[in-house]
Amino acid sequence: MAPKFVLCYFNGRGYAEITRLLFAKAGVDYEDKRIEFDNWPPIKKDQPFGHLPVLTVNGNVKIAESRAIARYVAREHGFAGKNSLESAQADALVDATFDTVQAVSGYRRETDPEKKKELLAKLTTDVLPQFFDNVTNILQKNGTGFLVGDAFTWADVVVANLIWQITVLPISSTLDSHKSLVEFQETILSLPGIKEWIEKRPQTEF
Repeated sequence: MAPKFVLCYFNGRGYAEITRLLFAKAGVDYEDKRIEFDNWPPIKKDQPFGHLPVLTVNGNVKIAESRAIARYVAREHGFAGKNSLESAQADALVDATFDTVQAVSGYRRETDPEKKKELLAKLTTDVLPQFFDNVTNILQKNGTGFLVGDAFTWADVVVANLIWQITVLPISSTLDSHKSLVEFQETILSLPGIKEWIEKRPQTEF
């Protein structure tokens, strides 16, 4: 009997979207439970570490932390690499991408104009170019159209999701000299299941 999944997060893409994309790629049914911010305080104490997302499996096991959830879903559905070496390669790419996500998020959240200007400069001249160069080299060296091995892994969708986010932000020009990454992102986000989810998912602010 297939496990029953309930993915609980706020009404946005945010830190739950990678798991949603993986469920979509796997064709797995799950409950996409979205919490409005006003309804969060009363249930915060019931979560393992006091934050979201949380994945409940079979009604009684709660998994917290976005990367742990996505990694679990990837492993369960064959998206974590074909062996331990590929799994480690995928994990390394995911961790590096999340470091870059944090830098982008910091820039987006900053409200002080001067600090925001400093963060933008660091992003556009250091953080993003270095990340793009590194991922491009990995993609070209692998030579399969995927970042790890010869099949889709969760690293592909994690990187593609970040590239997509950058294409819709004022920093999209940082991708002008990395057209291959834009093409990679378009290919991954057009895969069966993923494409359909993106077309129908709720339009949210984050």
